[in-house]
Formats: sequence, structure tokens, C-alpha cells
Amino acid sequence: MGHATFQNLATDMCQAFVGPRVQADLARLAEREGGLLTIDLLTGACTVDDAPDAALAIGGELQRWFEGELQRTTLRIEDVARADLAVRFSTHPEPVEQRERGQKPGTVVHFECSSLIEAFGREHVARERGRRQID
Repeated sequence: MGHATFQNLATDMCQAFVGPRVQADLARLAEREGGLLTIDLLTGACTVDDAPDAALAIGGELQRWFEGELQRTTLRIEDVARADLAVRFSTHPEPVEQRERGQKPGTVVHFECSSLIEAFGREHVARERGRRQID
């Protein structure tokens, strides 16, 4: 498997998290007001600030997504030594004046996501920033 495929997959891991897949867990993350979420994409296990959090749906969602993505490559799940996401998140109320006219204010969750894939003795990392609105 070439360098570009590994790098693309690492980048896609971050984008998969920052996209709509995290929507179901936004309120739960916003309750914490911030922290460090880690996800093991091989097991689906999540921790927030080093404490296991089995209630988050995003771990299983990303695990299924990752397995599906691997099927599109020549890489087998058994060949991956590690596939992790580390997401620093923080929540902020969004002032009314920053919203489009006619919308109510809500809470915004900001993400700084880093991914790591290790396979065949090589590591590939990516970073992505994003934000999601909770109404």
C-alpha cells in the first residue's frame, strides 16, 4: 500500500469524525464543556479525559466506517497495528448576533482532531479542525 493511500485514510478519519457522524454525541460532549476524546478505531472504545465512556456512539460508528474503508484498499484490519483519533473539544454559546437572521442561538462545539494509523511499521498522521452546532 502506498504512502498516499495511508495519508488519505488518516485524513479521512478526521473528516469522518468532524462531519455528521458526531451529531448524536454532541449534547453529551457539550455537557462536559471541553476535554480530550480519544477513539480506538480498531475496537470502537472511547475515553474522555482518560476515563472510559461507553455511552458515546461515535466509537462504534467510526469503527464500522474504518472497517468499510479498509475493504476498499489492499489493507486488512489484521495489518493495522493502531488506528486512533485524539479530539480536543470545547463548547461555546454562540451569540445571537453571529447567527443568521431568524435562527435561535445555540451552542457550538469546536474540534481539533488528530489521527494516527500504524501499519507495516509506518505511521501516518493528519489533523483537522471543525465545529458543529447544537440547537
